[in-house]
Amino acid sequence: DSTLQIKHRHIYHCYQADPAYGKGVAKAMNISMDDVDLNLPKRDSHENQLKANNRHPELNTPTTPADPGVEIDTNTKDYIDPLDDPWLL
Repeated sequence: DSTLQIKHRHIYHCYQADPAYGKGVAKAMNISMDDVDLNLPKRDSHENQLKANNRHPELNTPTTPADPGVEIDTNTKDYIDPLDDPWLL
């Protein structure tokens, strides 16, 4: 699974696109919107991109899936490489 920091950034971006959607993503991940920083630096330069990505180092911890029963494991023997997929045009 991803780190808590990545999940928070994902919620942030979803919220910026559509607040209701961002709230829904947070709910699905069992993360309170009150815990998500909605005031990250604007990503208009490489410097600001780095600032935004590293704003909350305390969140850079591994997490467990909110619902491990719905994860898709693409590394099983049934995985079809896209280059070998007969249905891929």
